[in-house]
Amino acid sequence: MTDPADRYRHLAERFTAVVDDVPEDAWDAASPCEGWTTRQVLEHVVESQHGFLARFDLEPSLEGEDDVRACWRLVRDAMQRGLDDPATAQTEYAGMFGQTTFAATVDDFMSADLLIHAWDIARAAGLPEHEPMPADEIERLDARLRPMGDTLRTPGVFGPEVPVPDDAPAQDRLLGFLGRQP
Repeated sequence: MTDPADRYRHLAERFTAVVDDVPEDAWDAASPCEGWTTRQVLEHVVESQHGFLARFDLEPSLEGEDDVRACWRLVRDAMQRGLDDPATAQTEYAGMFGQTTFAATVDDFMSADLLIHAWDIARAAGLPEHEPMPADEIERLDARLRPMGDTLRTPGVFGPEVPVPDDAPAQDRLLGFLGRQP
């Protein structure tokens, strides 16, 4: 899967399935993200994607919406519309790492968030059936993030690396690199 719109669609469907399966009594459970609950992980995803959309005046109104799951769907659908529109997808802007496009940022950051935070939510909510990540996405994310090394380890991004054996499954190695206990 190489198209940013298709990748986002696939990972958003997967993320939504996890969110839909969270039992009501698991929203306040501690997540693998230190100091965050299951609900706070979902709120983080909604807020970061909503904020990104706002840069392009594409953010949906979340006013009066109290259900974070409903907010997620609104943001997800707005992001997908942006990716599916060729003009929006190729809109250039000055990003944190230089000149980039809407689609490239979604592909590099927003889709990665969906992959990792789906695991975080599934783990926090006790949904082991949702924990396995797609192998191709693990490989893609690992190849993109590992060269950044410890520059990723800043407050609010990733914590210290959790050691895992070299022969551990690729997902466990990625999770450990990102500061999570697999």
